[in-house]
Amino acid sequence: LRLLRLLVSDRPPTWSNLRTERRLLRTSFSTRLFRGPQHYMARKLSHQRITYVLPLPDAPGGHRLGVNGLEIDTDNSILYSAGRDGVICSWDLNSSLKSSSPPTLGASKPAPTTFRNQVQAHSHWINDIVLTKNNSALVSASSDTTVRLWRPHSECTEVSDPIGKHADYVKALATPGSHASWVASGGLDHKVYLWDLNRGGEILNIDACGGDSTAKGSVYALGAVSSVIASGGPESVVRVWDPKSGKLITKFVGHTDNIRDILVNRDGDTIMTAS
Repeated sequence: LRLLRLLVSDRPPTWSNLRTERRLLRTSFSTRLFRGPQHYMARKLSHQRITYVLPLPDAPGGHRLGVNGLEIDTDNSILYSAGRDGVICSWDLNSSLKSSSPPTLGASKPAPTTFRNQVQAHSHWINDIVLTKNNSALVSASSDTTVRLWRPHSECTEVSDPIGKHADYVKALATPGSHASWVASGGLDHKVYLWDLNRGGEILNIDACGGDSTAKGSVYALGAVSSVIASGGPESVVRVWDPKSGKLITKFVGHTDNIRDILVNRDGDTIMTAS
């Protein structure tokens, strides 16, 4: 029997896609093939009822859908996860992460990870998260087109107001360091924005196409330090920007497919990209 086929793309499934897959599922349960001695016979069966049990949005205990982003607070041994359910969860790792030496064979097994809390952060997929402000602030980017800032150690769990907004899905975030006053975001609207972490709004607006006329100017990956910002996407080109003026510094070619991740070293003179 043919069941559901996952639609893999950079955009989440739409309701029209889900209705199509639901019809395929209903059809597959309505018809079964029975093999005879020399041929196949199709026999229709009565429709079977399928029941789905979905947890409430605020049900504690973890994610209901896939996880898209992770961040670790090494000072407090806390793992943050963000997923396609729009939820941000925090987990106690119950293990010291400050040791500079690798674990040794035969070392005692660490205590199991425990769930701390969660917040329904967005109404759509969360595509990326970054820690900043000495791990006291967590920034999230979502397909609901917003960039939001959270205080994970605050008692308040209400949805915060966005610190920034794109015209399309926000796919990537980057911050130049734990003491930075801004965060960069990139999305499918061909834009890279710099947002004030003190809720001062937009600092800079960069056309990610670099002046080139292209339909593939979406931003899938960002890397940043105080001196440069690097962006990449479906063009297979890495562009390097000045975060003060927004001007294009240079661009690199070499990849033949989508650029998915970018790292920039502290001095800003070495960039590592993954495609």
